[in-house]
Amino acid sequence: MSQLAGVGTFDAGTTNDMVARDSGGRLWLYPGDADGTFGARKLIGNSGWNSMSGLNGPGAFDAGTTNDLVASDSSGRLWLYPGNGNGGLSTKIQIGSSGWTPMTIAP
Repeated sequence: MSQLAGVGTFDAGTTNDMVARDSGGRLWLYPGDADGTFGARKLIGNSGWNSMSGLNGPGAFDAGTTNDLVASDSSGRLWLYPGNGNGGLSTKIQIGSSGWTPMTIAP
């Protein structure tokens, strides 16, 4: 895995989860189990995630009730990927137009 981010309770569960980008550019959800381990991973992004230079789980960023994912791309744009409440992503929304390339998004 080349990038990790904690995303809070991203699926319909009650424990914190994590997303991870693999070397092939796919994004995976790792649902947390109550015993300190992860359940079976779930593919939530088929490809293209290698263009993202940072991932962060800011909580319910869009004033909704589900946790979201924020990503910066290699062109310096910032994107919001709203969570759908079932461990998946809704349509991305651009929330920053330029200048985000040199920023490091901390988990």
